Amino acid sequence: MEIKKAREYLKYGVNILIAALIAGAILILPVDFGLTREAVEYLAVLAAMVFMLISGVFDEHVVILATLAICVVLGVAPFSTIFSAYSGTTMWMVLTILPITVVIQKSGLMNRIALWLLKLFPSSYKWQLFSLSLSSMLISPLIPSTTAKSSLLASLTASVAEKMKLKNQSKPLTGIFLSVFINGPSMGHIFLSGSVQALLVVGMMPEEMASRFSWMGWLAAASVWALIAFLLIYVTLLLLYRPEEPVSLTKAEIDQMIGDMGSMSGTEKLTAVLMILTLAGWITKSWTGIPECIFAIATYAVLYTVGAITKKEFRSDVPWDVWVYVGGIVCVANLFTTLKIDTWLADAMAPMVKIITCNPIIYIVALVLIVYVCRVFIVSSIATVTIFYVVFAMTAYQLLGINPFITGFLIIGASKSWPTEYTNTNYVTAEAIIGKDAVRFKDAQAMSHLYIAITIIAAIMSIPFWKLTGLM
Repeated sequence: MEIKKAREYLKYGVNILIAALIAGAILILPVDFGLTREAVEYLAVLAAMVFMLISGVFDEHVVILATLAICVVLGVAPFSTIFSAYSGTTMWMVLTILPITVVIQKSGLMNRIALWLLKLFPSSYKWQLFSLSLSSMLISPLIPSTTAKSSLLASLTASVAEKMKLKNQSKPLTGIFLSVFINGPSMGHIFLSGSVQALLVVGMMPEEMASRFSWMGWLAAASVWALIAFLLIYVTLLLLYRPEEPVSLTKAEIDQMIGDMGSMSGTEKLTAVLMILTLAGWITKSWTGIPECIFAIATYAVLYTVGAITKKEFRSDVPWDVWVYVGGIVCVANLFTTLKIDTWLADAMAPMVKIITCNPIIYIVALVLIVYVCRVFIVSSIATVTIFYVVFAMTAYQLLGINPFITGFLIIGASKSWPTEYTNTNYVTAEAIIGKDAVRFKDAQAMSHLYIAITIIAAIMSIPFWKLTGLM
């Protein structure tokens, strides 16, 4: 144990030393960046931060807090400016959705909704595959945590596979596993409330742009891409993983699964009603003018008051590190504008970025492929979104007029891929729950490559719509 601790401390020390050398090298470079002293110091700290996020030695939220603290010490900006994002509506949205997710997880509401949807379709494999795909997508906005969605939907997949008598490592089992995993955890970003990364992207946008992307505004912008991607993924899964012999899930078996869950508890009923009202509030935000976070706050307050989430669960089960990280990244992005680095970066990178921004199609293809390749090396999906959004979003906007939504949206989509088993923790979570021997990774890996191709195709086909709506 002592040897392990010593190695851990050595790893921490080496990581900090390398980060410090990176920052120091930038500060002593005999180059006139054309920026203020504060901006150059911030760039040095930012470079060190990116290295530490990629290395993964320290937890992400610790790296972000340390970055912001160093900025305060260096006098890059006043404390109130550096940490200002924590008071914004995006952070209050995340703050209240996270404990609501805990309630939905333990109530069983998501699985019950999915089973109800399964009953609406015929019992054949192709229809049950479609139903699982659709239900995974429709319940996605209820839970922003992809890890939570992976856990819940994987357990549902295991139950369905057992009832359908699907053999381990068979094509049809792999097909329903991927239908649930892709349309839930991987494509949750079509809803603002369905992905922490989506909330992160809105938080990093300039305020005048972010105001356009309410819950309904985000969904409207993503709608064409979502519809095309959903259909292409379904057809691809059906072609690749169709069973050789007929398999089905009868309505009687679905009823039995619902019966095994027991009657709806009071918590389930209340959560269902509150989530319907919350979604209605998010959808009507453009008419009411009430920020989405207010509805989430009200929902959380009711759930806590009636005991649906306890004080102990609020303290121990909510992933507060996610809230800290998202807020910190938004703070980091805000400093880009405050210190006028966004304009400087766009000018500095213009010659290089112009190579892939000569037209929108080349930009879309190159952006998705670059993120996909780098995903092999950057384990964290949130870190991937952060790094590539900062590099490309505003530059593409200034050079091509491509709204940061499109850049952020495509980066999130590409970051949800699973090119290797270890780079997608959500895949690992889902795989562990359904059973390590149930699905062979090499069978699922092929779909990761096709998922990226579908992401690109759906984006290219969305270009006319995005141009029509002023996003390009």
